[in-house]
Amino acid sequence: MTYPGDEQDRFARQGDGSQNWQFSGQYQGLGAFDAQGTQPPEGKPPKRPNWTVILSVVALVVIVGAVTTIVLVSRKDTTAQPQQTTQGPQPTTSAGPPVTTTTSRAPTTTTTRSTNPLATIAPQVPGWQGILNEQIGLAYDVPPQWTQGSGTQASKALPNNPLNKMASLTPYQCDVAGKQGGFSRGVLGSVATPRSDIAKAAGDLAIALSQEFYDSATDTQVQAQPARPVTRTAKGGLQVTGVQVDAIVTTGSNPCLATRSKLSILALDYKDKYVMLMVNIDLQGGPATPPSAPEADLQKILDTARLVD
Repeated sequence: MTYPGDEQDRFARQGDGSQNWQFSGQYQGLGAFDAQGTQPPEGKPPKRPNWTVILSVVALVVIVGAVTTIVLVSRKDTTAQPQQTTQGPQPTTSAGPPVTTTTSRAPTTTTTRSTNPLATIAPQVPGWQGILNEQIGLAYDVPPQWTQGSGTQASKALPNNPLNKMASLTPYQCDVAGKQGGFSRGVLGSVATPRSDIAKAAGDLAIALSQEFYDSATDTQVQAQPARPVTRTAKGGLQVTGVQVDAIVTTGSNPCLATRSKLSILALDYKDKYVMLMVNIDLQGGPATPPSAPEADLQKILDTARLVD
């Protein structure tokens, strides 16, 4: 600070000769005043500096300076701290080549049994129709004149296990004892049965169905041929064995029913069960129209039977 005084910063005498002093110099700090070019009054020895005061002031200045330095340094560190920005995870790099990890799930195949009553499959015989029984894994072909139906054929020989995936040949109506009845020149269907004796199972089923199909006729006779072995190739080249049983059915004279017909059973021992295909056709007799089917068609149908499951 600057004390009042002239610009020469000098000591001045005031009063009437008495020695009263006033300081009009500049404060230089550390307890000293600027009195350059001035002399103490005559006859007065110079005053000794008060070292206690001087040292106290020096210590105070040092302490203040140290505190000020610490505050300034702390403020500088805080100010110089770079602003941090919150970011997401940064990509990690490595000296080696990039590695790509692919997680994939192996494809899963689920086989579902179709409830479609008219499931079809590509035929083996050109011009014929392919029929698929997904429930038992069997497919077979029929001539173009045959019609696939959604019905089933119950039988006393197969309780609670009817024939299904059926087809019929040229259905017709005929008057039987004054009542219209429904008939056809051929019928087929397939079924699976528990394992037992395959030859006996196929023979028993052939006889039972023949009797049921022609039970309205008189003098019905069923003669089953001995079972003959057959083989089929399943998926993966598996050889499947089985039998075929043919039954010849004859009846008395009847304007609505064939007098001679054939019913055959193809049975295959496959996957802990017997997979069976039944085919029945009229050979002779009955109404003039529709005509009977060629006998060769029956065997040709059986020969198309194939395992697809």
